[in-house]
Amino acid sequence: MDKTIKYLGGIGYILLLVGPILSAGSNVAGGLSLIGVILAAVAWILLGRNLNDRVMMANGIMMIVGPITIAVAMFGVLMAAVPTTNQPAMPKDSAPIIQALLSVAAMVVIIAIVCWILQVLSHFRAGGKLGISPFKYSAYCQIIVFVLVILAIIWLFGNISAIIPQLQAQATKPDPKLFFKILGPVFGLIALGGLLGIISNVLSAVAFFSIKE
Repeated sequence: MDKTIKYLGGIGYILLLVGPILSAGSNVAGGLSLIGVILAAVAWILLGRNLNDRVMMANGIMMIVGPITIAVAMFGVLMAAVPTTNQPAMPKDSAPIIQALLSVAAMVVIIAIVCWILQVLSHFRAGGKLGISPFKYSAYCQIIVFVLVILAIIWLFGNISAIIPQLQAQATKPDPKLFFKILGPVFGLIALGGLLGIISNVLSAVAFFSIKE
């Protein structure tokens, strides 16, 4: 196997891991995540070519095309929403803009799900074809993260009628302890998902570095 794949994938997932952490103290460091995505995407494309696996190649392509498509769509909606000098600050008929925002939101969800499916399938297929278990373990972590996110959304909407009055009360008399008590389950699920997401990236990096040259 070409060692380029090994190092592109390993370094890419490491940058995906450390980028958000370093970005808290440096604006430049935030770009590390973008570089990580590109490196990991190229690694999947090359790995797919080497193994003649179209799913892996599609995964790498979507890692690049997906975020670009979302960014362009959001930019287009924002430009349409910003009034020009000859237009009023708020259009009388804002329905088209709201419809466009909902369309972009739906597109973001669809692209995110497609990218997630390709990521999971690619990790399983790489683990099976290369005999590298960390690929499969990373896929399992990604599945659990997805389930946790769904559970958090279900809990939030299932308790929305009880949560809204309590949050309104928080606006007049903030109480951090009560606030965390209200949304504690959601924070807990998201925190656990974030931890598993970190573990998933670590396993992906280990998996790529484990590829034999």
